Amino acid sequence: MRDEDDRQKPKPPWWSESAPEETPLPDGFPERPDQAKVEELRKKIRADRAESGNHHRTPLHDRFRKDQGRAARDIGNYTLIPMMMLAGPVMGYLVGHYAEGRLGGEPWLGVGGALFGLVAAFRQIILMLQRKSGPGGRP
Repeated sequence: MRDEDDRQKPKPPWWSESAPEETPLPDGFPERPDQAKVEELRKKIRADRAESGNHHRTPLHDRFRKDQGRAARDIGNYTLIPMMMLAGPVMGYLVGHYAEGRLGGEPWLGVGGALFGLVAAFRQIILMLQRKSGPGGRP
């Protein structure tokens, strides 16, 4: 842990309480740190870490509860549905239009590509909704 690493590092000469007042401070230090306060803060940090059991937990984790995360995920999924309905046929049409330029056969490859993209978009939406409501998905 970081506290253990801090203890193993050699301290600069100005850090110690027994350092003479004449020891110059590095640039940016307006005054000597109060060792008692530093140790008190380190003890509080260790106690908080031991109490929480999760060293990476922040106040943001407590602000967003599990049900709020689920709601945000649902909003994302339901926003994705119209995007799929637009992107699928558009991408299919573009691929079909490119194939028309290479092979000829206007307008059938573009129309076929758009229909194929629409079917693929519907399939992805159905699979996404089944995953959400199925036994393996989260209701």
